[in-house]
Amino acid sequence: MLFCEIFPVAVLKINQKQQLHQVLNTLLGKRPCSILVSGAEHPAGFIAYNLLDDGPEIKLRTQFLDNPDERQVLLRHNRKKFVVYCKFLLRNGPTEILRPHTVEIIEEVK
Repeated sequence: MLFCEIFPVAVLKINQKQQLHQVLNTLLGKRPCSILVSGAEHPAGFIAYNLLDDGPEIKLRTQFLDNPDERQVLLRHNRKKFVVYCKFLLRNGPTEILRPHTVEIIEEVK
């Protein structure tokens, strides 16, 4: 019996403000994104990405009404997973405002 699993090959963490901005500016808005909650993916609607004086800001529309300390936003591109770790700032109805502080880039091999 054969089992096929996905094994991460390389993990790269980015937390410098300029590099973080370059990655997010390239990816956000061009691909669908999800929110990771307890390891499960839930679709999210991308609204906007802005680089403010005090750092980058992401606005998403979600189905969750909780106010967690941190959110994980997942994007997939070219066999890579981009997990964006964000501080939760504010909720206005289904819209969340998040402050990204780290991106993990995980390259996968099938």
